[in-house]
Amino acid sequence: MKNIIISCSLLVLLVGCSPEAEVIHAPTSILESSKVGIQAITSGGNSFQENPRDVTILVYPKAVDLEGFEFEPADDKKEMWNLLKNQLSERYRSQINENFAKNTSSVQKVIDMAIWINTAGEVRDNASRKKFPLDSRKATLEKEIDTLKEEFNPKIEAARNEHICYYAKRPRGRSNYACKSQPEGEFTNIQIPLTCDFMNRFDFVFATSEDETAYATSKAKCFDLKEQLDSETNSRQDELNTVDLKREEYKDIRDAGKTLVLDLLESVEAYSKGIFVSTTSNTEKVLDCPGQVGPKCNSEIVFSNNFKAVKEFKIFSSFGVNSKNTLEVLEYSLDNGGITDVRLEINKYNVQVLNFQMNTALFTLVTEDLSMTVTPDMGLRFVGKAKVFFKNSNEWRWTAVKLEFDRK
Repeated sequence: MKNIIISCSLLVLLVGCSPEAEVIHAPTSILESSKVGIQAITSGGNSFQENPRDVTILVYPKAVDLEGFEFEPADDKKEMWNLLKNQLSERYRSQINENFAKNTSSVQKVIDMAIWINTAGEVRDNASRKKFPLDSRKATLEKEIDTLKEEFNPKIEAARNEHICYYAKRPRGRSNYACKSQPEGEFTNIQIPLTCDFMNRFDFVFATSEDETAYATSKAKCFDLKEQLDSETNSRQDELNTVDLKREEYKDIRDAGKTLVLDLLESVEAYSKGIFVSTTSNTEKVLDCPGQVGPKCNSEIVFSNNFKAVKEFKIFSSFGVNSKNTLEVLEYSLDNGGITDVRLEINKYNVQVLNFQMNTALFTLVTEDLSMTVTPDMGLRFVGKAKVFFKNSNEWRWTAVKLEFDRK
């Protein structure tokens, strides 16, 4: 069997259903090890959104699910696959299989699939760590630009409107207006300058030299204020344009990671008819409320101020796309019994963890210590593994679970 060396924390996954189940190791970016240090768990000033930024629930297939399974990326997905692979070293890419041949050992397929899924998660997380600070910088720049406009635009508008052009006949094309400062005879039509430059198109016939000087002063004031505004905003706008380009680049990489995982697992669903993917309402994608089209329902998890308890736990999720049995979007909450046995506690490694049980019509999901971390770039995260026990059978599968929250 190919020996794949991964320089990160390892998670033991059991594959196959024989008495001598083989033990394999896969990288753990989605399934992070619970043996991590406590990072600013209850530090002062940490306040987080109650609606999760993202929720991940992915079921890992066993060997029995992949017997005879074959896969290669569809033509419309290859660009995303290539984008993700370009984030990896050539040596790393050479050690994992992109295509799953029908006659390849099902155990090897489980290994390759676990590695791809976790690698995609790691690439997605790395892109997120670069994108999220840019999101914050974008918001700061936009606020600064808006504040400057709010300060200068009323002054610019006031300078423009100090002198109204009364004209008799609208000029053709870009010709200048023959203006008077007061309505007189045929000069009754009104034109207000739309910009400072527009003021150059007004040819006034002033009654006094003082009026002429006043208009020149107003025009100069308008241009001076506009120049000050441009001086303050242009550099910020240039930076904002650069930030937007980088944000789009990292967003594409994040999307590539998600596309790859769904491409794989939805293909497994189509082949085995089991449930391997889910969609949960979050701030990045708010789902329609159960049984409705239009009204949106977002998931919500409310923690106590000291992160010692969960006050409210409600998520809206659907399960399965190509499986034999699918679950449409439903509410799973403490109120309706869809979520039970919620515990925030310190585990044996002195790490604060979240545990809960999710009860659906087709399976029960039981978490095994979702490690809590708080970092400046990724906010609040609970990451770890769970077991999914399917009802009316003795089958279970390892599952990746991740809950992420932005700061307020």
